[in-house]
Amino acid sequence: MYGPTILFNKIMKTWHISNEDAMKIIDSDSNSDEKLRIILRIATDLYALFIEDNVVRNWLYEPKKELEGQVPIILIKSGKLENLMKIKEYTAYLSGR
Repeated sequence: MYGPTILFNKIMKTWHISNEDAMKIIDSDSNSDEKLRIILRIATDLYALFIEDNVVRNWLYEPKKELEGQVPIILIKSGKLENLMKIKEYTAYLSGR
């Protein structure tokens, strides 16, 4: 998974997620490959919707009423699979998938 790992690292940098937090996302349990795929899908959906990095970042760092007021980036940084799935499902819904 060399290519996806490079892309994951680029996404983390673009979203202003530290290396330490990025490792927590991926290494917090045995679902590393699945989490990597989820992050890539979230990024794909967000960039399809918003195109520009700064708009994607703004979206990630603002509370969302549809997520009970939670902030997507905090859910992502938790590294919990259920939180990543929640963001993935929401971004898929927004993008019409």
